[in-house]
Amino acid sequence: MNIYFSHLVKRAIFALLVVFSSTLIVNLATAEEAKKLAIQPNTYSITGIVRSVNKANRSMNIDGRIYYYSRFTTVKDTKFKASSLSKIRKGTEIGFNFSPNDQQYNFLEGIWILPKGVHQLM
Repeated sequence: MNIYFSHLVKRAIFALLVVFSSTLIVNLATAEEAKKLAIQPNTYSITGIVRSVNKANRSMNIDGRIYYYSRFTTVKDTKFKASSLSKIRKGTEIGFNFSPNDQQYNFLEGIWILPKGVHQLM
């Protein structure tokens, strides 16, 4: 009876290890897929790092160029869920679309907050 019980315990531990390992692999794969989705530029045309945000005149310095935003500028997080302009700070890596106007100002239309390190991959 002792040998049989010992065998059952080993099988149970092995089964738990298999379940744990496969769960870990699935979670890692899901995280990698999310990062790949975030770096695919089918929704934005440019990436950059925010150098400063000026709330007074509603502008951002992105890699040395000034872009203006409005209350209509959409912001998405790394999971492509709606987010807020308040989440964007100095050092934030973003993907974005903009449109110039007649006075040579660039207005941000959409901003996607990217995972750290993605801007260097682009």
